[in-house]
Amino acid sequence: GNMLLACTVQGGVFSDLRTKCAQQLSRLDADVFPIGGVVPLMENQRYDVLVNCILAAKKGLDPSKPVHLFGAGHPIVFPVAVALGCDLLDSAAYAKYAADGRLIFPWGTEKLEELEELPCSCPICSGFTAKELKNLEEKERVRNIAIHNLYVSFSEMKRIRNAIRNVTLWELVEQKASCNPALFDGLRVLEGKESKEWLERFEPLSKPGALMYTGTHTVHRPLVYRYQKRLLERYKVHSSKYVVILPETTKPYSRSYLERFRKIDGDIIVSSPFGPVPLLLDEIYPIAQSVFPRELDEESRRLSEESLDQFLKKYNLKIGEVKRRDMRDIDRERIEAVIDMQFGKGMSEVLLDGEILIKKSKKTGKIRNVFCDGKHLLSLRAHDGLFTLKIEGAKIIHQNFPLPKLRVIVKEECKPFIIEGKSVFAKFVVDCDPVIRPFDECLIVSEKDELLGVGRTLLNREEMLSFGYGVAVKTREGLKDE
Repeated sequence: GNMLLACTVQGGVFSDLRTKCAQQLSRLDADVFPIGGVVPLMENQRYDVLVNCILAAKKGLDPSKPVHLFGAGHPIVFPVAVALGCDLLDSAAYAKYAADGRLIFPWGTEKLEELEELPCSCPICSGFTAKELKNLEEKERVRNIAIHNLYVSFSEMKRIRNAIRNVTLWELVEQKASCNPALFDGLRVLEGKESKEWLERFEPLSKPGALMYTGTHTVHRPLVYRYQKRLLERYKVHSSKYVVILPETTKPYSRSYLERFRKIDGDIIVSSPFGPVPLLLDEIYPIAQSVFPRELDEESRRLSEESLDQFLKKYNLKIGEVKRRDMRDIDRERIEAVIDMQFGKGMSEVLLDGEILIKKSKKTGKIRNVFCDGKHLLSLRAHDGLFTLKIEGAKIIHQNFPLPKLRVIVKEECKPFIIEGKSVFAKFVVDCDPVIRPFDECLIVSEKDELLGVGRTLLNREEMLSFGYGVAVKTREGLKDE
């Protein structure tokens, strides 16, 4: 059969050399790019160095290139390797461990001689007791342990693929870290700003399920970092500069604090595990769609307090409750806050420049559609509290903001297909706003900046420009000839 060309990324424990090597190798038309020289790191459980090596290699590699991690044979390493972008794993560890009388389990390895029972339900462990397995002839015992090790390894891979589909991979990574102190140290590497910045670029805007707290690592996730960063860059502060700081309560927070909010001339800020949460943003992902314990761990609580202090200083806010004489238009304020947080600061002033009509759900009373001067601009999604951009809203953004704001630029040859509502394939993408993230709303435009349609991205800029196949944008509406 045909052979595949593999170009191995080397560089020892030096991140700069790994990245440079990966950049040079990406120029070659190879089939797969293994990360080499890491087996000793895994054998000695130096997972912090391993994580650095994977990150350094991935930063230099073309995102479309399949990445193989040499020697990753223990399931405890699988989730973090996959989360960092490794596509293939291989190892003879299942056989080596078996020869040493060690059984692989999701949480680690156990010596057969130290087990009174087999804590597993694979065919091997279901067919033998620990005593029976110990009493087998050596060759047969090693063979059966090796088969058990393979069952566990393949089971963990299924678990990872399921977590990818359910968008719960980070939860699985953190759960594994709780099983092994060395792996816990490995996740600490991802808490650095540079690591968060890189990981955030590939993190979807929202997910179908709730963000689940698993421990101190949760508040360091790329999604949390994005929320805190955008809050400092995009939030529309009330003109009075006064804020009332209140403790976390039942979600959404407005159930408890809305009536008080109506009567004050300023903002209500909830002190949450994410840091400060303005009441107007209490329904967006991941604020409302998250599950945390009533009592946070000390580190998460400290980081939350630091984030709140940074927020207050950034906007020069004053703590105090000032009563207002008139009733405020909370729906309008909420829409403005979410628009700016989602699309960029100042976007609400452009989109809502006219007579605004807000339509709500008859069943829940929540905002569903936003019209301006009779034109349908936005629809609010119930599952993540964020907006879906309609074609009329896209027209306003297109007229008021220059390239590359919220745009995905496509080749001229696919114009007629986009106008008819067909999806955008990555190979036809010419460029893209670098701020766009997976699942962001976007304008689809031609190379001459003609508006062709509006849709939702599946990839970020780096991925769109590197992949030669697959869908980059799911087109929602094409701008058909009027």
